[in-house]
Amino acid sequence: MKTRTAEETLAASACEIITELSGEIHAARTVGSLALTQPALFQTKQPNFIVRIAVGGVVLALRKYEDLWDYQIKTLLLRQSTSVEGTALARELKKRKFRAFCGRVVAHYAEGNRRNPKTPLIKIEELLRDQGFESDLDFFKWTCGVLETMEKIRAKIGQKYGVEESKWKKPGAMIAANHARKSTDDGEI
Repeated sequence: MKTRTAEETLAASACEIITELSGEIHAARTVGSLALTQPALFQTKQPNFIVRIAVGGVVLALRKYEDLWDYQIKTLLLRQSTSVEGTALARELKKRKFRAFCGRVVAHYAEGNRRNPKTPLIKIEELLRDQGFESDLDFFKWTCGVLETMEKIRAKIGQKYGVEESKWKKPGAMIAANHARKSTDDGEI
């Protein structure tokens, strides 16, 4: 039996992490989109809180992905064969300041106000617009392209280091991803 190198182990771990983060993003975008388009499903008078949690889930997963890209993928795993798509996504995440956005949305710290740290919902919506999104639904639709890029990066790592798809691919993941793409292409999420 072949012994794995440290890089192969790191590559397998990165593929698994990308799969988990993709799942988190997909789950959050689906729930958030449903809360926006079919709020009665949730049997609550305030589906806006479900949307906020979904936005926070996506943003937190993107922050984790950004760390994975900066500290493992870009500097160790793909340092000699950089992914154009991965570099573009990392650049976009930095440009949109998702790290700071995550701190405000997920940690709920209002800027400069530690006595009343909760960021109001209206401010969170403003921050989302500042990221270049017209609405929460626009943000959720944007994540479809993010998922496709993450999938390409995972495949590139897997191919380079011989990580078998069965080690990181979850049953049904492709069905869900293909359905999400089809629904987005039809104007839905």
